[in-house]
Amino acid sequence: MGPTVAATAYGLAAMVAAFVFRPRSVPNRDIFRAAVFWVLSVPVLFILPLPMLMLATCGALAFALAPPEKGDRLAFYLLVFPAVPATVFAQVPFPGINYLFMLDFPRVVFFCVLTAAFLSAARPPAARYAPTIGVFVVLLTLLFSVMAFRDENLTNGLRMGFNYALIYALPFFALVRLMNTDESLDKVFSSFMFLACILGFTALVSQATKWNIYDFVSMRVGQPVFAEFRGGFLRIAATLNVALTGFVMGLGLIAVSYFRSRRRLGFLMASIYRALFAAGAFFTYSRGAWIAVILGLLVYLFFTKAPRGLRPAMIAAGVFIGAPAAIVFALNADFGAIDAYGTFAYRQELLRATWIHFQQYPLFGDALFYSRPHFAHLVQGEGIIDFVNRYVQIVVEYGAVGLIIFLTPWIVLVLGLLKLPGRHQDFWGSPAEHQRAALLAIIASFLFLTATSSDVTYFKQFGVAILAIGAGYIGAVRAKRAGQTAADPAAARGDLDQPDLAEAAARPA
Repeated sequence: MGPTVAATAYGLAAMVAAFVFRPRSVPNRDIFRAAVFWVLSVPVLFILPLPMLMLATCGALAFALAPPEKGDRLAFYLLVFPAVPATVFAQVPFPGINYLFMLDFPRVVFFCVLTAAFLSAARPPAARYAPTIGVFVVLLTLLFSVMAFRDENLTNGLRMGFNYALIYALPFFALVRLMNTDESLDKVFSSFMFLACILGFTALVSQATKWNIYDFVSMRVGQPVFAEFRGGFLRIAATLNVALTGFVMGLGLIAVSYFRSRRRLGFLMASIYRALFAAGAFFTYSRGAWIAVILGLLVYLFFTKAPRGLRPAMIAAGVFIGAPAAIVFALNADFGAIDAYGTFAYRQELLRATWIHFQQYPLFGDALFYSRPHFAHLVQGEGIIDFVNRYVQIVVEYGAVGLIIFLTPWIVLVLGLLKLPGRHQDFWGSPAEHQRAALLAIIASFLFLTATSSDVTYFKQFGVAILAIGAGYIGAVRAKRAGQTAADPAAARGDLDQPDLAEAAARPA
């Protein structure tokens, strides 16, 4: 059979298998809607001829299948925006200029699924109880937009500013409005599991056929793709890239651990999911993703199993001793014996060149870094520098100011999650403890992966979604406690501080 028929058949087989093994830990109608979308998107992507036609058709499907309840659209968005590869994009025409802006599928989904929530959803609890994260997302958007004018004309600068708003600020505020109860997080975790199922079965089918089936879509729209084998295995990228596909497998593994801790997932199904997600992560052969997955699982175990009294000291030791030691080791170690592909040595050279660059452009970076002599040996055949570290990329382009604004919302999010227990003794052993642990695990995994990859494909969209989910969760928990405290001031001290009701009733008046 021809490649179009073969790719369509293989893609549909992966989608059907994922639907059969869909998670059932919590009621989540969005999974069925998303499964229908993925199934229908396969022939659209593999048969329709033009990128704009693909995007428009998939956008119409997303609009038609979106849940009527705005609160259910968060999980649906997370499940559908990775369905179309980032290589499928199109320019939106506009009279008098070359084009208005670049359209990819996450932006299509924003317009078709999230706009209604952005315009009409109620003010989220995060706006009152966790506003700092949103403030810095806006500042980051403004910084990137203003800095675009350094080497662009007015039209291109305005276009890039609008693109940054569609990537960062607008999706963040739409998603945070949908994350308005702590119970919504269980749907998010089940959605992560189903997304991992989809990409996991896609990885198995691709490995069995020795063909990245979604590469066929990229080839059809004129994007160059190359099959890469390591250790005899095809590296699987699915609809994302190898690093993000491995990260999604990690999201699935963290979600499995969470539902097992909550006793909502049996041992047999948990073992099947773990085997599937581990195989999917292995087939990416992304060592950064492997470490990110392991780190995420260790963080989840730490915040659910480690003695609570030792946690602050262990966290401080990791931040102030472990992290600097790892950086020094990465800069000076000789990886030649264990790195047959030379990628570690390339990263070392990139860090050394960045340090020279930072000394010359410390505050706001340099938009013309490609022409600087200290980066000349890193320029590749396509005339680009492969920034395999997003933090380095920000330092080079936007300096220390850019890095601080980029990291601050993540730091605020982590600190907000760490401070959630407060004086509420009933937090420990409750669902909130496991929810917090899973969120911290996801954040740790993503932040590590950010140090091993640039912001290609949908890196930015995953980061914005995690920030919005975390900020919304903190706001929802704090708002819930504020309501309980207003109804019963004694609840502010925590359940363990309240007198036993039976004893109180037995006392004489």
